Amino acid sequence: MRTRLSVIFGTGLLLCLLAVCAAPATGWCGWGREATGRFYRGLRGLELTPEQEEQILTIRQEFERDSLELRQKLRRAKLELEELWAAKSPDEAAINRKLAEITPLKIELRKMALEAERKIRSVLTREQLEKLDSHTRKGRSWKKQR
Repeated sequence: MRTRLSVIFGTGLLLCLLAVCAAPATGWCGWGREATGRFYRGLRGLELTPEQEEQILTIRQEFERDSLELRQKLRRAKLELEELWAAKSPDEAAINRKLAEITPLKIELRKMALEAERKIRSVLTREQLEKLDSHTRKGRSWKKQR
């Protein structure tokens, strides 16, 4: 019983550590999603030209299309992890292997999201970039004050 508690506690601690370290690496979960959402919300008030709107839409659609397989793979791995955790006797080694499989997927997805953001930024004027950066900085400082 004591060994089982140690395994469960150790695995839980490892999972918490992974969540803290890996969540920022994703564009689509935890505060990573919030940061990405703040970026896209910041685009709303930039008075984009029709050409800019079209270019940004194309970049976002390209990202969604190019990352679809990776996002599906990540979701499947997360579901498998949930199943491992829900087992009557969670297998620590299997959980650790699944976590080791998930982390690089999250990192790769975040890289793709950052590349899409870089492409979108290249479409904006200097004034629009300043306004966008001001908007996203406000979001970060608000979060720190909470």
